[in-house]
Amino acid sequence: MNVGLLNLLNGVLGSYTRKTGDNYAFHCPFCNHPKKKLEIHLVSHKWSCWVCSAKGRKLHTLFKRVNANQEQLQQLSQYVPKTFIPTKEEKTNISLPKQFIPLWEERPKDFLWNTCVEYLQSRGVYMCDIQKYRLGYCEDGTYKDMIIFPNYNRYGQLNYFTTRSFLRNSSTKFRNPPHSKNVIGFELQVNWNLPVVIVESALDAITIGNNSIPLYGKIIPKRLKEKILTSDVSKLYVALDSDARNDAVEHCRYFMNSGIEVYLVDLPNGADPNSLGRKRIRELIDHSEMMVEDNLFELQIKSLL
Repeated sequence: MNVGLLNLLNGVLGSYTRKTGDNYAFHCPFCNHPKKKLEIHLVSHKWSCWVCSAKGRKLHTLFKRVNANQEQLQQLSQYVPKTFIPTKEEKTNISLPKQFIPLWEERPKDFLWNTCVEYLQSRGVYMCDIQKYRLGYCEDGTYKDMIIFPNYNRYGQLNYFTTRSFLRNSSTKFRNPPHSKNVIGFELQVNWNLPVVIVESALDAITIGNNSIPLYGKIIPKRLKEKILTSDVSKLYVALDSDARNDAVEHCRYFMNSGIEVYLVDLPNGADPNSLGRKRIRELIDHSEMMVEDNLFELQIKSLL
């Protein structure tokens, strides 16, 4: 907790109330609501009012709008740099399995290659997707009979991969490498100036297509949180599997409290984006509603029943 920054905010906006995580609530100077409805995220420095929808991505903007004096602005610069310095990329020694065979190199006479391609096609993944995401498979070794879904950072460097068996009756469906999941899923394909969709698996992300980020689970990695909070993402869609509704609601709350426009994609029971197919999941995304405090509260109440 940045005590100095909190004291400065207290001097500019008045008393505060601590909310969840790094969020603090103040009285809004724009709508003058009697309750503390202006929330500020102390890490990302994004701010928004639940009532009048005033919001911003920088505390410098907020201070100028409330006519903070020069001394207060100078103090703010001591606590909050005007430019964000991102966390350095973690160095990893991860590499694709030595048995990795590129699926985009066609081998029409090879039984396993055909089996793998047919399996992917049955899941709505075609050669254009295989080429885009550089998918491959292994015929032997640790990842025998598995599809490899590589993950590349913004520099095109491999930093993780996941796997999935392409055999229908396999006793082992998944086997992932012993490396940190603190990565941004499919970062190489993400445009941070456009709306982003977060999903659970690589297959779900490929099904949705443009700007879809797999979490490789239900928890949002620290690196991805940091990137979303400090980027220019205007809209965030949360499309986790139906059995992860509580996790999805918590993710919505976290980013809403940080001033981001969030949409919860309501998936039918037992469904995930890939099982629904490209057309249906896109329809659900397009018709999802922006989350506000009231419907978020209703969802949390339902989760307790």
